[in-house]
Amino acid sequence: MVRLGENLPHSASVSLRDRRGPSPLDRHLPIHLRDVALPAVVASESHDAACELAGWQDERQPFRIINACFILHWILVAISLLLQFLLPLKGVTVDVGHEQLWYRARLRATAASRLEVSGQVPMHLTLAYLKPKLRGTPFERSHLEPVLNGLNAAMVCIIVWSLDRQWRTSGVRDALDALESDAASEEAQPSEEER
Repeated sequence: MVRLGENLPHSASVSLRDRRGPSPLDRHLPIHLRDVALPAVVASESHDAACELAGWQDERQPFRIINACFILHWILVAISLLLQFLLPLKGVTVDVGHEQLWYRARLRATAASRLEVSGQVPMHLTLAYLKPKLRGTPFERSHLEPVLNGLNAAMVCIIVWSLDRQWRTSGVRDALDALESDAASEEAQPSEEER
C-alpha cells in the first residue's frame, strides 16, 4: 500500500489526487488566488509537489504570472477603497472629488506608479494574445476565451472612464452653490417679523 506524500511517479500522484477529489483550494479560492497560493499550500498537503508546481515550469507560466499580477492589482484596489473609506474628504476640492477615484482609474487602465504592475487592460489583452498559443496542448482553451478577454479589456476602459469622470465631477462646487442659493433665497424672503 502506498501512502500519500511518498515519492510517486507523476501519473500515480495525479490518480491519487483524482481519487481524493478536488483539493480544498479548488473549492474555496477564486481562480487567481488558487494559481498563486497553490505552491505555498503544496508543502502542507500530502501529495507530490512536482505535480502542482508544473504549471510554473511549463507553457502555463505566463498565465500564472499574469494571475499573480491580477492578485496584486486587486490588493491595491482594496487598499485604495479602504483609504477612501478611512479618509473620506482626502483630496476633495471645489472642482474634483476624492483622490482615490483618480488612483483607481489609473490603476485599472495602465501601470501603477512606481510598482510597475500592469493594469487590467494590458493583462486582459495579454491573456487574449496568449490563450490561442495553448492550442494543441493539454491546456488548450476555448476559442471564446480570447474574445471574452478582449471584451473584458473594453469593459475595463468603460470603468476607467466612469471613475475618471466621477473624480472630475464630484467636487464640492455643486454643494457650495446649493448652500449659497439657499442662503440667497432665505435672505430674499421676508421674515415673519417683517410681515
